[in-house]
Amino acid sequence: MAAHEHINPQQAGMQAPDSERLGRLYGQTSTADYFGNQELKTPPFPAWETRSKKGLKYDVDAVHEAIRKNPPDLVDVDPRTLHRTQPGLTKGGVDYYQGSDYQRTGKTYADSATKGNTYPVVLQRAEPGGVTRNVLLSGHHRATAALFKGEPLRAIPVPGSDKDLTPLPHKPKT
Repeated sequence: MAAHEHINPQQAGMQAPDSERLGRLYGQTSTADYFGNQELKTPPFPAWETRSKKGLKYDVDAVHEAIRKNPPDLVDVDPRTLHRTQPGLTKGGVDYYQGSDYQRTGKTYADSATKGNTYPVVLQRAEPGGVTRNVLLSGHHRATAALFKGEPLRAIPVPGSDKDLTPLPHKPKT
């Protein structure tokens, strides 16, 4: 996908209820409205089938190669097309990315020494019918801030295939 190319929610295979809900949040809500008096909340994006990266099969080498590029390849991703792999967000993290410090310095809210946290990372799965499924591997707080501000998310894209996104079997808890 070329930089500044946008995918609308229907092209991303988004279910109607998710698309409508994310559309209502896009550029029309604040951190305070979303979190209320809670400090932790589930990201607003629909969960990928496995609900976490631990059950998601993807090409780890391709992700590492993408985040090590200097400068990295970056694309604009419509946050209304994202699926989450993280179970929670902090109000402080989303507030930080909506504020001016991040815009001015580029310093991340947490894990600034981790190369994979420099920019959000989005696994982009091409599916039949021209659908591109965008799965957030990192950057859930920045993606939520972009959604609330009604702006695209600047992210490192990692191409994926059907095979890359086959969920691994979960081990039953004993």
